[in-house]
Amino acid sequence: MISQRAERRRRKLSPIEYLDEQEQEETIARFQNRAVAQKKIYRLCFSIVTVLPSPLFIFKRHYREHPKLALLALVSLVSIAYSMRVSRTRAPLLRKLNLIFGLLITVAAYLTISKSNGTITIADSLWAFPLTLSITAYIIERWFDEVDTEISKLMKYRYDLRGA
Repeated sequence: MISQRAERRRRKLSPIEYLDEQEQEETIARFQNRAVAQKKIYRLCFSIVTVLPSPLFIFKRHYREHPKLALLALVSLVSIAYSMRVSRTRAPLLRKLNLIFGLLITVAAYLTISKSNGTITIADSLWAFPLTLSITAYIIERWFDEVDTEISKLMKYRYDLRGA
């Protein structure tokens, strides 16, 4: 057993705060709860941002001139929003397909528009929106994975310290 004087000396020399088992569990649970809440908020906000430009593809004349591309963009946006709302394990292939789909829409729009009128306008940049959102969703999911990995590391590094 450590004497009181040795314990005081250790505390003065070491800025490390030791936690007992219960405090460790509470800290890890707090991190997990915070991560779950943040994921829920990010997924909801990102899903809303994803579907916001949808009316443009339906009602704006510029996009109605290319109905097939507009339909593909709408399907892509809905797919991205759906993939963000479901868990990563339920839709891993869908996320990869969203990236490929977004790239195809962007390239097809560029080729179609450059052939039809030769100039690309600022409004044409919205065709790249599905690709941009797919990349952003991929980055967000990777960030979620890193947070989960760090929490798992914390759980693995728990130590037995009763009554500390």
